[in-house]
Amino acid sequence: MVWEQQGFVEQIISIGERASSGFDSIYNSIEVVLPILCKCKASAGRQRAVLALLRNNIQQYNIIQQLWKNNKLLLAQGLRDLYIENPSLIDDIINSIKTEKSGKVLTQMKPTSFALDIACLLVKKDGFNLDKWLIEQRKLRGNIFGKEIIQFIKDKHLLVKTVAPYKIDNSVIEQLLATATSCGYDKESIETKKQCCSKTDQQQNISNKANEMFGDYFAGKFSVEQFVEEIQKAKMSVEQIDNDLFVLLIKTLFDEFKRIKDFPKVETAIQFGKLYGEIILKGILKNCALIHLLRVILWAVREPLKSNFFYCGIHALKQFSSRLSEWPTYCVLLKDNKNIETHDAVLYKTIYDNANNKFSNIINLLQKLFINIKLPSLLDSKNVSIIKNIVSSTENIEGLNREQLKQEIEKVFDLLKPQANHKKVLTEISLFIIALLNENNQQECIRFVQEMESTTEHLFSFTIESINIFLKLREYDKHSASLFESLGSLLGLLTIGMNKPLRSIHLRPKILLTDQLTKENYDVMLEFIIHFLMASSNSTVFTPNNPWIQPLLQFVCETSLSPELCLHHESSNKLLNKLHISPEQYLTVHPIRIAEEEALNKLIKFAKDRSHGDESILNEYIEKRQPIPEKKLKQLLLCEKSLSFINLLSEHPLPVIPDYLICPSLPTLQWTMIITYSLDFSLQDISKTTNVSLNTIITTVTQLVQKDFAMETNLQKITEASNRVFDIAQKLLQYTCRSCLESKLWKYLCPFVSFSMKQKNIIRPIEQMKEIVMTNLQPIIEMTVGIKLDELRKNAKRQLEQFIISITSERQEGMKNKESFVAKGFEYLNDAPKLPEELQIANGGVTNYQMEMYGIGVKKEIKNHLDDKLIELLKETLAFDVIEKFVQLLSPEMTERSIHKLITKCIETQNKDYCYRSSQIIGFIINSHKSEQNIYSNILTQIFNEIIKSFEKNYKEQEFHSHIYLVLLEMIIEVLVEKTKDSIDSVLLIQKILKVLQTLHPNQYPKFTCQWIELFSHRNVLYELSKPSEMKNQSLIVYFDLFMKYLQFIQPLLLNKSTTNKQLISATFICILVIRECFPTFVHLFALPFVSVIPYTVLSLRLPILTVVSHDDNYAEHFEPILKTIPTDYQSILDQKNPKSILKLIHKLPSVSIVVFLFTSNSLNILKEMITDSTNNQRIELVNGIVDLMRLQTTTTEMMKQFLAHLIELNDQSLNEIILRILVERSFGEYRQVGALNSLTNLTQKYPQLIELAKRKSSVVAEKLLELC
Repeated sequence: MVWEQQGFVEQIISIGERASSGFDSIYNSIEVVLPILCKCKASAGRQRAVLALLRNNIQQYNIIQQLWKNNKLLLAQGLRDLYIENPSLIDDIINSIKTEKSGKVLTQMKPTSFALDIACLLVKKDGFNLDKWLIEQRKLRGNIFGKEIIQFIKDKHLLVKTVAPYKIDNSVIEQLLATATSCGYDKESIETKKQCCSKTDQQQNISNKANEMFGDYFAGKFSVEQFVEEIQKAKMSVEQIDNDLFVLLIKTLFDEFKRIKDFPKVETAIQFGKLYGEIILKGILKNCALIHLLRVILWAVREPLKSNFFYCGIHALKQFSSRLSEWPTYCVLLKDNKNIETHDAVLYKTIYDNANNKFSNIINLLQKLFINIKLPSLLDSKNVSIIKNIVSSTENIEGLNREQLKQEIEKVFDLLKPQANHKKVLTEISLFIIALLNENNQQECIRFVQEMESTTEHLFSFTIESINIFLKLREYDKHSASLFESLGSLLGLLTIGMNKPLRSIHLRPKILLTDQLTKENYDVMLEFIIHFLMASSNSTVFTPNNPWIQPLLQFVCETSLSPELCLHHESSNKLLNKLHISPEQYLTVHPIRIAEEEALNKLIKFAKDRSHGDESILNEYIEKRQPIPEKKLKQLLLCEKSLSFINLLSEHPLPVIPDYLICPSLPTLQWTMIITYSLDFSLQDISKTTNVSLNTIITTVTQLVQKDFAMETNLQKITEASNRVFDIAQKLLQYTCRSCLESKLWKYLCPFVSFSMKQKNIIRPIEQMKEIVMTNLQPIIEMTVGIKLDELRKNAKRQLEQFIISITSERQEGMKNKESFVAKGFEYLNDAPKLPEELQIANGGVTNYQMEMYGIGVKKEIKNHLDDKLIELLKETLAFDVIEKFVQLLSPEMTERSIHKLITKCIETQNKDYCYRSSQIIGFIINSHKSEQNIYSNILTQIFNEIIKSFEKNYKEQEFHSHIYLVLLEMIIEVLVEKTKDSIDSVLLIQKILKVLQTLHPNQYPKFTCQWIELFSHRNVLYELSKPSEMKNQSLIVYFDLFMKYLQFIQPLLLNKSTTNKQLISATFICILVIRECFPTFVHLFALPFVSVIPYTVLSLRLPILTVVSHDDNYAEHFEPILKTIPTDYQSILDQKNPKSILKLIHKLPSVSIVVFLFTSNSLNILKEMITDSTNNQRIELVNGIVDLMRLQTTTTEMMKQFLAHLIELNDQSLNEIILRILVERSFGEYRQVGALNSLTNLTQKYPQLIELAKRKSSVVAEKLLELC
């Protein structure tokens, strides 16, 4: 926990991904870092940290093999992630943990391609038994394993990037295909064999043709343009042989990229680069293939200058530089690359301009905007191209008018042919962008939208959402500030400009100058308001006296009068002149209120603070490009802080100042002072953070040592251990110091770096400058970190000495007593496993951590007695530290024996406490072995088999105690609910448990608890059941049976409205909602049987079931499941079709079952006769059954609607009231039956007497019915 709080995992990730040479030393300590990561909480971050470690240590086989035993799961997952990142490392992965261990662990992991790759390579390396492994995997994975094999072989044949780059022998392919055939993939296996195991003459000719083309190109017979033209012809050809040639040429180009680094001549790499670039330029590749090639080039240009990869990438970029404007986000990734700027300044300028142009910022804005307004699917590459063409076509038109806009939009649509249903939205988006790019066109864009749509609702929502997105920014560059100001103008035109009151919008401009104001954004917010007012003032309804406008104009007036806000005088005066307002007179007539005055004071303060470092003291020197006097600079630097570490800093060499920082106003001497003083201030600022970090580390060290040496009296051993643990832990302290120091240092240097950038005309993002500056200052930063660490080490030494002093008297007293010593609070260690003296580092139990830190390992034969000792621990309340210690030392064989002994002991003693303690121990066992495949289901099955064996043996004896078996079985159910992973096994295991429970308690069967409800709605179970599988039908039937029995069990409870039963109904409701969400097909299939056992009065449970919509494309009614639930004796009565006999079945048989039977047997006339002769209660039951079938708008619903119409025509007021009430109940509320609602609409339109009837009963219902009509 402490390591996590100190950000250890994040530090490892950042170091691994940054690969900074200053911190490469951490990778030499993988044996220290990895065990610490193992103790951190499992998370995606921890796994990334492991991946970062392994990425740099994969060839340190000895270290990984030493760590494998105690960190098997973490390392296996890390190696798997390494494979997914780079499959070509598969040899190193196998060698790093030895081939025999690879076979046992790695071949059991997912994804299947990883396991298959490992298995196929192991066949080559050490005669791995592939047939046996394939049989095991087929049993585990089912028939789907055949499909995975087919896909794997195809990937290997094509050598795609997701599998290792080695070819499989034909004999191995045949073994794999034999398994795929046995899984039911005969046809696919034959086709795959033809593709991969035989090479026709035609394929050989294609290969020869490709080799000839590449030879001619590299010999100079083809230009790059001619070669790509040939590729284009092959792609567009209608002949299959040409298409195959195209695929082979592209595949070869991708494959050869890996070998570029090995080419002896750099010219060959350049030729490849030009070829890649020309392919992108001519649009040969699309979608994923294009994205992959662009990523490859991005990676290549990040390689060192003068490397083959770099030359390949840079010439590819040059070749398709004219298309860079299409991918502004790609240019953003490229622009931070210093190598490109060094090699080709012109190309870098193209990249930089495309990354920072206003249109690219708008596209980035649209990507966020479309997520907010839930239209992300519209922003695909084709639609972006359409938007860009519309915007580009209007850029050079002066005085844009609506007719020109219409013509240009129609031209683009004719050329690029978007989907018809996209045209309207694409037009609105394009006009929105045109309005943002040029404020002069905003009015015409608004008028065009009004003409086309008669509403500006979409344009308005785009504007509001975009403003909200911008308000989340902390800082604004030139382009984002310009866009934000354009949004201000657009908002003004769309609100006051269209006579729309400000109070009607979700955003009040005033809050931008109150709640949203910060030191970084105040000037942008002020300009936004000025642009808003300037655009609003064009309206005839605009008046400065409007109470919503007054606060904004007050700010503008104060801006024009305030010397601190002189930068905004021009824009504010321009607005005031347009409105013919004198700021002094306006503020006299409309004095500022207290709330606005506070905001205004804050605004002026921010302006003063900013000018303090730029315009005030240093302004005259900066403007005149004169050196800032040393005295003035010192006065500025020391105005708020004094120096504390200057003596220590002066003992070290002065920092080397990079040339790009030295400018006329800040020469070398001034920069030396700035950096030295800033380091001093930074050291002061980080003192609190580093002291907290140190105290946490010391606490951790003393706790670890105190626990591991709780039975040791030798103080020298304890002192040595404390120092050693601190030496390891202090690495984290170094990272904390360094990261905090860098952050604080940049805060002090940033304003001065900005001065240098202005005077030297450096056009770079400030973040890029930060990286450059901090990289150059690394030596002086490391030296400064060393100063802080020396101070902290002295402090740590004092604290550790205090710790030793605090335990000295207790340990010395322990040495005098002949009895074994145990420190207070650690008495439970007397029960710890005893190890031979020659292996003991200290007296007492040895934990895994202690063995790693101080010991040399524990031999297997020493641990053989531990499983017997576990049984003795059942007698008393468990100490979890002791249990964890025992379980970690258990071998697989001992685990099996331990479970057997635990269950046997519980049954023998008939003790419930033993059962509960056993379940806790088994939980520890499952957790400690969770890295092993199927350990969860294996252990639970073993426990179940142990219980059943004993149950069958003792069931008929006189002294048989059933409660112990119930407790043990419920323990399994609890673990199933908590740790469900294999849903099919879980459902089948529950079926077995039900049978045992039925035998134990036939009267109370089924004995359901909240745990059962949890199990029904467990998301893992539902998602797995919804997937196609060999056992799906069997498990579905079991699941249906379970849920039906549960609903039957709670049926009588639903009528009793006690508090307990309300809680049960609530739990069932949640359960139904989860099943409905995760597995709608299941609910749709069995909806009628489920609602047949729920009383019609409990609509809160019935409607979520009846209103579910299946994900299947073809909707169909499913009456078979409910017809099968009708008992045989009732079925015979129904078959007679005697109305009076069937009426007697009501309240015995669900009414929906009766209705379905009569409907499917074309006997609705009998149903009509029954309703006519029935009582009111019987009518309610039958009408509910009829409306149950009106779920969606289907043929069944239409027939039921016509049947109800015939009943209404009988003019039986009592019956009509029942029909109306039930249809209304089903038609309104959160869960409504679409079929019932549509039927109610039609019936009320056809029979006005229903509305009259409703008016007498409820005016609210009558109003709703009138709305429907």
